[in-house]
Amino acid sequence: MDHGEYLAMFLDESRENVGRITEGLLRLEQDPTDRETVNDLFRAAHTLKGMSATMGFGRLAELTHELESALDPVRQGKTTLRPEDVDVLFRATDRMEAMLRDIEGGGSGEAPIDDLVAALRSLGGGPGGGPAAAGAPPSAGKTPAGALPDDYDVYHREIIRQALAEGLGVYRVEVVLRPDALLPGARAYVVYRALEALGEIVHSHPPVKELEEGQFDRSFVLTVVSAEPEAAVRRAVEGVADVETVAVTALNAASGAAAHGAADLGAREVAPGPSASAETPGATASVETYADYEPHHRSAIREALRQGRRAVRLEVVLVPGVLLKGARAYVVYQTAAGFGEVIHTAPPADRLEDGDFEDAFVLTLLTDAEPETVACAVRGISEIRDVRAIELGAPPVQGAGPAAGSAAGRAERSAAGQTKPPSAGQAEPPAPSAPAAGRPTAGDRTAPAGRKAPAKVIRVDAERLDKLMNLFSELVIARGRLELIARELGHRDLADIVEHMSRTGSELQSLILAIRMVSVEHVFQRFPRMVRDVARELGKSVRLVIRGEETELDRTVVDEIGEPLVHLLRNAVDHGLESEAERKAAGKPPEGTIELVAYPSGNHVYIEVKDDGRGIDREKVLKKAIDRGLVRPEQAASMPDSAVFQLLFQPGFSTSDVVTDLSGRGVGLDVVKSRIESLGGRVDVFSKRGAGTLFRLQLPLSLSILYAMLVDIGGETYALPIADLVETLGIPPEAVRTVHRQPVIDLRGAVVPLLDGRRFFRTDAPPFLADDGAVRRPEGGGGVLFVAVVKKNDRLAGLIVDRFLGQQEIVLKSLGAYLKAVRTFLGATILGDGRVALVVEPAVFFEPLALAEPAGSGR
Repeated sequence: MDHGEYLAMFLDESRENVGRITEGLLRLEQDPTDRETVNDLFRAAHTLKGMSATMGFGRLAELTHELESALDPVRQGKTTLRPEDVDVLFRATDRMEAMLRDIEGGGSGEAPIDDLVAALRSLGGGPGGGPAAAGAPPSAGKTPAGALPDDYDVYHREIIRQALAEGLGVYRVEVVLRPDALLPGARAYVVYRALEALGEIVHSHPPVKELEEGQFDRSFVLTVVSAEPEAAVRRAVEGVADVETVAVTALNAASGAAAHGAADLGAREVAPGPSASAETPGATASVETYADYEPHHRSAIREALRQGRRAVRLEVVLVPGVLLKGARAYVVYQTAAGFGEVIHTAPPADRLEDGDFEDAFVLTLLTDAEPETVACAVRGISEIRDVRAIELGAPPVQGAGPAAGSAAGRAERSAAGQTKPPSAGQAEPPAPSAPAAGRPTAGDRTAPAGRKAPAKVIRVDAERLDKLMNLFSELVIARGRLELIARELGHRDLADIVEHMSRTGSELQSLILAIRMVSVEHVFQRFPRMVRDVARELGKSVRLVIRGEETELDRTVVDEIGEPLVHLLRNAVDHGLESEAERKAAGKPPEGTIELVAYPSGNHVYIEVKDDGRGIDREKVLKKAIDRGLVRPEQAASMPDSAVFQLLFQPGFSTSDVVTDLSGRGVGLDVVKSRIESLGGRVDVFSKRGAGTLFRLQLPLSLSILYAMLVDIGGETYALPIADLVETLGIPPEAVRTVHRQPVIDLRGAVVPLLDGRRFFRTDAPPFLADDGAVRRPEGGGGVLFVAVVKKNDRLAGLIVDRFLGQQEIVLKSLGAYLKAVRTFLGATILGDGRVALVVEPAVFFEPLALAEPAGSGR
């Protein structure tokens, strides 16, 4: 298997599963009795462990295995998690994320995990939680001869299985040193080298580092793969000084299967059996009606039934064309094995792991779990199309015909290369019913009343989407040139064709933009954990409510909003919410609430961060601003709240009296504003003293294609984004007034400062506004001044231009790395006639203005 081919998919899905584990831990901390959450945690961990082992990342698989073991007592109802236990589990998920980052960067993911393994085992759930008896091998007397002991994780088991399949010997060597042995670490090293000379050591207990440092109590275990006989392995160890006893056990597939549910390598191809109403959760069928079971399978099933256990036949169908098919089957196998003992597979296990089957396979499991519980666990694995759980042992279902459409039947026909569509009147089995809507998560995340049927998804490299977008952008440019030519020629048929192309192009544009859209859930899912950690650090009780996580934005925008939201949420916990004592004194519930909400509106998406805390202290903000010279004392009393709150975004501005790791340095909100405005968005603040604060982010749906007003300034063409344009005006020069040496106009009662476009962009044409305050009357246009009124927050500004050229859909192109520091322009675009026009950032118009007060709140 070429692991590199599937690495991107592995990383993507592994991060999803780590996110599911994190989210599940948060829910479990709130409701320790939530069985559904516990089961979902195990499904995510099973999937992550299996994929990691299959891809060869043993450390990641081992850490996930330990996390599962630590949670097992919770699943069994023997204990509940304390907050300090959850802290340990979160440390484990943090380490998993670090391993995934290392793998993504080309590393092996071999981060140290011994500290975490010890911490997880101290919770009481991990294997080896208690000390071994002095002088006794760690597994002595606990495992049948030849079986795979419990200290092997899924990665080691897979290596052992492959070695046995290749005809090599696998030996578990248990060594006990003499009580008076000097330098036990050195003796263990000699034993290690002696065995290494015979083959490959695939497992060490305790780990090799602890062996070398002598951190063990006389006994240790090594597992070696070798072509040498068992006697040679024994002699190699017995020849080392200070070895008191040595026990060599030859591991084998048969005993491993009996003890740990390894698949029967001799199973035949599956034959069609009865459907047995398998589409219903309580489906049953007799084992005698299936032809794919050997006598020993039937015997094992009958014996299990006599002991009060269940025999469950799982018929699994993968999504057609799924990548890494063998790995999917392996993960399904490991998930099923977590509920009991897998005694049968069809096709055989080696073909499953090699991916040598079409889209369906069967597992038979002996378990104490409900069939539907097992089926739900398997359904939680990605790329699973259908799962049926049939409980074996009941009388044959009357009138049941061959399962022509069942997973078993398809597996049989696919093995023979004879897959056929259903005959007339025979329907394909319905998809499994959607599980009930999940309850709110740790963020009290609201969920729809029902869950949509899973969409058919194809994973596409993001670079391909970027290339598709760039190609379409070139098409938009070519379309603009064609429209210009059609207008110049005045040819009616050509104009009709161009109009049809424009309509088709618009539909194609909408489709491409939709493909690039991703939900903000990708960003939001990290915040419940962060809010929980910050709240614990500050000793506050905080409830995070998340709504609208299904809202979609352009992938580029989503990638950029994470850091601003982190700052806003940390501020809400640290500054916004009061302590429990303050809240009680104010008549509020001791638990503070933070709401994170996303919703679309027009061509924008709004994200709000709202708290029910103390609100912003206007007087404190003004005092700080006056001390720093940002506001004159005589201005302070007349400034509206919105203008006061905008002072919080000044670089280095902070009202905190104490600098901590969380806040007080005055860099957070400045980062928020600069990042959001760089995306073409804006930030608004609303607050009421004693009631709370709301930060609202306005973001564009897309950064690549936008609508703009083209203007001529001094003979050059510029583009103003329509989203920032309030209106266009034609005014007589006499309407211009001067206030504090700043040219302004009166726009329906609002004072709007003016900027001379010719002077601002330093064109060769003489400016409209002279230094002495005189206004130059334009040569054309009836002597009227053309003004584009733009808005930033609640401030207005007017830009004087030569003329308006009309609205146009443009493609935004980057100015490149060398002009990255130029803040005046968002980028450039190519016009229909081939000329390049610069796309203006309207926010820069407000920097040189002399008026400190807002231009008016009427817009």
